[in-house]
Amino acid sequence: MAEYRKTTIEDLEEIAELETEAFFDYPLYWDVLRKKFKNNAEYRKFLKLILMIELTVDLKRGNGYVGVVNDEIVSVALFHSLDDKKISMLEYFQAGATRLLPYFIRFNLWSYLKKMDQAESKSVEFSEINTYYLSILAVNPKYQDRHLGSEMIQKCVLPSIKQNGVRRVTLMTNTKPNCYFYEKNGFSVASHIQLQFGHKVVENWSFQRLL
Repeated sequence: MAEYRKTTIEDLEEIAELETEAFFDYPLYWDVLRKKFKNNAEYRKFLKLILMIELTVDLKRGNGYVGVVNDEIVSVALFHSLDDKKISMLEYFQAGATRLLPYFIRFNLWSYLKKMDQAESKSVEFSEINTYYLSILAVNPKYQDRHLGSEMIQKCVLPSIKQNGVRRVTLMTNTKPNCYFYEKNGFSVASHIQLQFGHKVVENWSFQRLL
């Protein structure tokens, strides 16, 4: 069983490494971006960079928890209120977004990021119900199949969110196994769309749970 604590900016490198391993072959990244790189190492470097930039903003805002086993971070959950101020371009630049500029030119990265916004759109659209969006839930692949993801949702994420008077949690995912996982943890499908990346289609599900 993991112990939980709030994330800090000092966790950045360890969480970025965990997420890179957990999302390495995730359809929204692998199926769309891998072919643009000469090898797995170059793709992995880019994936870690884009995740680290997002993480830097989230960690500075204090939006998350980590699960720790034997002093090692084994799981992470990042979430925020839909009422929170939208992240500004300045915050992204301060987090190192300028390092992505070469990729904007080489890979039409702007078009890809717009699709990412579309993927999240149903989960973050306005609601009159007090809602939190679970933007990241990841478990170190070495520790998967130990129920750490479910444990983090039930013993950390939901109790923390409920303390803030939240009545609804949303998220999005791109794989059938993840759909089964979230349904097992009390979430239900709110929408299902297909994201078109050239000739490639990525399935995209939005989930919600009422508290």
